[in-house]
Amino acid sequence: MQIFILFLCVIPCCLAEVWNIHVYTGNERFAGTDSNIYIRLFNSKDESTGEYQLTHSNWVPDSNDFLLRNLFETGAQERFRIRTEDIGSVAKIHV
Repeated sequence: MQIFILFLCVIPCCLAEVWNIHVYTGNERFAGTDSNIYIRLFNSKDESTGEYQLTHSNWVPDSNDFLLRNLFETGAQERFRIRTEDIGSVAKIHV
């Protein structure tokens, strides 16, 4: 059995349609994953963005990150940047 623990923090950037996604993968044994991870943002009216895959193409590495490393490993912290249509403030997130 694989346990995947994911904590997200969504911070709007200077433009409403650009989002910085911070992903914290848990430290529990087998918390990491090699699966594809998708995110969808919803506003208070339940309007949503499209579904966005979090991949190396929208990953924002730190200066000391190895650029070809696996994402979503146990205990990892990653940042992603996605551009969406303007839906206003985010009320909920589907991962």
